[in-house]
Amino acid sequence: MNYLHDQGITHRDLKPENILLASDSNETLIKVTDFGLSKFVDAGSIMRTFCGTPTYLAPEILKTAGNGAYTKAIDCWSLGVILFICLAGYPPFSDERKDIDLPKQILGGHYTFPKQYWKGISESAIDLIKKLMTTDPQKRITSAEAVNHPWFKDEDMKAKANQLMYPDSDGMVPPSNVPSSKKRSLEEGEESSAKRKSSADTTSPPTSP
Repeated sequence: MNYLHDQGITHRDLKPENILLASDSNETLIKVTDFGLSKFVDAGSIMRTFCGTPTYLAPEILKTAGNGAYTKAIDCWSLGVILFICLAGYPPFSDERKDIDLPKQILGGHYTFPKQYWKGISESAIDLIKKLMTTDPQKRITSAEAVNHPWFKDEDMKAKANQLMYPDSDGMVPPSNVPSSKKRSLEEGEESSAKRKSSADTTSPPTSP
């Protein structure tokens, strides 16, 4: 998702059903799918459409109800809900709750971490969920910040992830995204170098005195 956000793409319907497994192995790549509600956002566009799956909707979508703008931060909220479900086995918000209806649960950020379900979960993981599921989008952690959260600093986990993503890299991870302007400069430099080499190859060798 951090990669998509870097490309100006907001998914807008993140949920477990839209995350697929590449194989039946216990350790495998995941694939984000169903971009039917996704939106490419640049400096001249905004998002207002009321869309998404109810239990994964960010509070600001409910607040604006199609009458106000929201940002890619909605995806980070949904990621928090997904992480909550992955670790606890149940959703943080439910329309089966009798004391408070679903919209109010989300708008008020009314979720808890009961010890009987969370006693084996690290404080670091819980902290990341809280930062992702912050009701104020201005204070919510971004996808880039989430990737750098302490919970992702497990070296064994990162090594396994890199091996899955880059199986033929011999442990070497490809460099991070190069900005398009820099990429063009590199390509132009490579082209100039190739021209120089071609010119050198076709130049007649100096004659002996």
